[in-house]
Amino acid sequence: MESRTGEYIGELSWAEADLERFPYGLDELTAANEALERSIAGDQLHELEQIAEGKVHLSRDAVFSNFGLMLGIFVPATTFLAFLFAATERSPLIVLLLMLTNATTALVGYRFGRVVSRMITYLEDQSIGEYVVLSVFVGALWGIVAGGLGGLFLFLIGGIFGAIIGGAVGAVALPAFLIPYNAVDERGSVALSHFLPISVGVTSIICAGIIHLFIR
Repeated sequence: MESRTGEYIGELSWAEADLERFPYGLDELTAANEALERSIAGDQLHELEQIAEGKVHLSRDAVFSNFGLMLGIFVPATTFLAFLFAATERSPLIVLLLMLTNATTALVGYRFGRVVSRMITYLEDQSIGEYVVLSVFVGALWGIVAGGLGGLFLFLIGGIFGAIIGGAVGAVALPAFLIPYNAVDERGSVALSHFLPISVGVTSIICAGIIHLFIR
């Protein structure tokens, strides 16, 4: 083997290595490794305890993204299931298209949630009246984008109906969500223990209303 100066110094073996220069012994390294593992395990346990106690906080982007995901999954799914139960024939192709539509509305609802988050931040500088009115339009836009893109799988014309239904749902869902959200907002973040009941409650009420329209 050559040194950095180009001189040949022979093969290096462990027997010839000067191990006394290394300041730590095997016992010290083992102890340090065990301490590191305990630290990592402790951090993970702390995170699990926070989740169990509901102390995990979501950023504003995460709040609206997850709310959009929830709406994009359960509201269309409820509509489609009610439609399938009422239908006399259930084509496998239709079922597949409905599943693709549902997946698309969920994805778009989640991704567009960050845009809605930015809009809500802007609305906070407006008066209460403007805040309420504009939140209706923002929610409608959210629903139109998610429902319209998802409905494109239903022979394109479904995009029109999807946009109409999605816009109506968003116009109701967002203002209804913002009322309790503003009460628990902590400088741009919300505890998971607050987010879940609010989002589940709003989504469940909308889904119940859709079931009532189809099943009487």
